[in-house]
Amino acid sequence: MQKKQLFTAISILIFFLLIFQLNVSADTEIWKDEVTLQEMSMLPGRTSIAVDKENIHVFWSDWPTEFNSYLCYRKSTDNGKTWTDRKILTAEVENISIEPKITIINNTLHLIWKDYRNGNPEIYYKKSVDNGETWTNDTQLTFNNPRKTNIYEHKIKGNKDFILVVWKDHMTGSSEIYLKKSVDNGDSWSETKRLTEDFTPSYDPDFTIDGENVYLVWESGGLGSEISFKRSIDSGKTWTDAVDLTVDNNSEAPRIAIYNKTLYLVWQEDSIYESYVIYFKKSDDHGKTWTEGVRLTDGNSSSLSPQIAVYNNNVYVAWLESVDSNLEVFFKKSTDGGKTWGNNTQLTYDDVGSHDLTFANQGKNLYLAWQNYYMGDGAEIKFMQNINKIPVITLFESSDESIGIPEKIDVYIEGIDANYSNTALQCTVSYKNLDTNGTEHTLNAEYDEEKNRWTVQIDFNNNTQEGTYEIKAMLSNPLGFKDSKVLYISANILENGSNLENSTPGFELFLLIIALFFVAIYHKNRNK
Repeated sequence: MQKKQLFTAISILIFFLLIFQLNVSADTEIWKDEVTLQEMSMLPGRTSIAVDKENIHVFWSDWPTEFNSYLCYRKSTDNGKTWTDRKILTAEVENISIEPKITIINNTLHLIWKDYRNGNPEIYYKKSVDNGETWTNDTQLTFNNPRKTNIYEHKIKGNKDFILVVWKDHMTGSSEIYLKKSVDNGDSWSETKRLTEDFTPSYDPDFTIDGENVYLVWESGGLGSEISFKRSIDSGKTWTDAVDLTVDNNSEAPRIAIYNKTLYLVWQEDSIYESYVIYFKKSDDHGKTWTEGVRLTDGNSSSLSPQIAVYNNNVYVAWLESVDSNLEVFFKKSTDGGKTWGNNTQLTYDDVGSHDLTFANQGKNLYLAWQNYYMGDGAEIKFMQNINKIPVITLFESSDESIGIPEKIDVYIEGIDANYSNTALQCTVSYKNLDTNGTEHTLNAEYDEEKNRWTVQIDFNNNTQEGTYEIKAMLSNPLGFKDSKVLYISANILENGSNLENSTPGFELFLLIIALFFVAIYHKNRNK
């Protein structure tokens, strides 16, 4: 009896140890060894990185001579396990193409860069609809020639409805922020729109998008610069007045992100410390109010070029830190939306200068690219990733945001798990009425291998009550790890005749036919 009880106790202990180990492995930062994407070259330039499911895309510029540079590109289609050979995307001779920036929207890669082919720096654009295999011809987006101008710090981001390009330009004689927009997936672009009208220079813009809301931050003021902010609620057509988010500091290099309507901001400043330090703040009301700045680094050495990524309550920050007069890549995270922070983690020990850091995430999966500069000997392009053992929902959307009752909507889910194929994952969708706190209904979503997504149809029938519905997608792997995302739709009961497309002849038509019948009889009898 005692042996049986001892065996039971040991089994229970092993079970809880396994559960603890699984939970730890899901949340522990395990950074893989860095990968060299570009061997020693004269001077590889700034990196840009974008991730979509199993596909990782890294871009940079390479200088074979001091008078010529072109854009280079490598990708991985298996989450970083293997990489394609380097591909050159711009002219290899008699041109200077530098500073690529990439984003992925609707399975399309959108690339911009600074180009000197006309003797004057301009922004050019091209795209790929087949995962980087082929690219469109180059499209010139800015036209400042023949007068020399300065174009810097260009960014490209977007969603399914529009794409925005934002940059700093000196075209009017002062350094200001400008914007161009495309509403047809990059096929055509709007006229240039000026976003700042400052008496002092504006530098280094960054922005983030949530639906039709666009949030812009930048450096303003030149020496003694501050971080400024403005917002558009109509996809960049009109903008609020600028407000300063920092005061009386030398604040630089702002980077902004959004998740679940909350804005997250990091920047560097050297206000009262001998070295640059990284600061953080956030806003829960579309940028109307912000928390106090929180210092993330101690100031014992310079912390530069902060980068930020967010997923659920996880906030990730990467930057370059001076270690023994050498820049290395550092990282830290918060698991409670920025209230508390973990320790600083040094990721590189290369004993060379690390520069041009870029950062991307896909859920809790993290990706870094940068340049290692060996002084006068040349430079290399490096890549590093952190793949967690959990699935990630990369897309969750419905066919309608507001519907009538009775109607049906389709819900689409896309996702990935670094350790399992999608056919091994399970996807469910639940929904409930928040206004009535009604019963939660759960449906199993079906996986479509051809479209690489899960689909489910929700039927809001005649028995459904109107109100706001919370729809939640849950993606789980065989180990039991899960990821979830939520969206909301409003449902209203249709009035008679308001949904003509789905209506059939009813009582009103019957009455009309009867009336016409009696009118015909009346006229017939009268004519006799």
